[in-house]
Amino acid sequence: MTVHSARVSRRTPDRIVPRRTPDRIVPNGSGIRRAGGVRLLALEACPGDNEEVIPMDSAQVWTVIGVLSAGLFGMMTLMSTMFLRVLRAEIGSVRAEIGSVRTELGGEIGSLRNEMNARLDGLDRDVQFLMRREADRG
Repeated sequence: MTVHSARVSRRTPDRIVPRRTPDRIVPNGSGIRRAGGVRLLALEACPGDNEEVIPMDSAQVWTVIGVLSAGLFGMMTLMSTMFLRVLRAEIGSVRAEIGSVRTELGGEIGSLRNEMNARLDGLDRDVQFLMRREADRG
């Protein structure tokens, strides 16, 4: 299997003249280029290898930095928004659970209060009976 690479045959001051190679995508060490000499992407630059990488001026470098920074901050914003939504939903479910436990405890405490009042009423009745009996003896 033969791998064809698109290389620049010569560099003149005003333009780059590509060699003719078959039309297909060819991966190589400095990026992916379409055969035929048209470069699509250059990923890494070697200092002495100007035939393989398209040089970028400072405006292009700052544009790439800006685009990557905007993408990074956009992704961070998206992730923090999604995290806050999940956190609010979980806090809401915990709040609902606490509310149901509070209602259940309120019912249990109410029934315990009624039971204690009934026992104290019976005890009060017994104490009054004993007090009357002692008062009648004396």
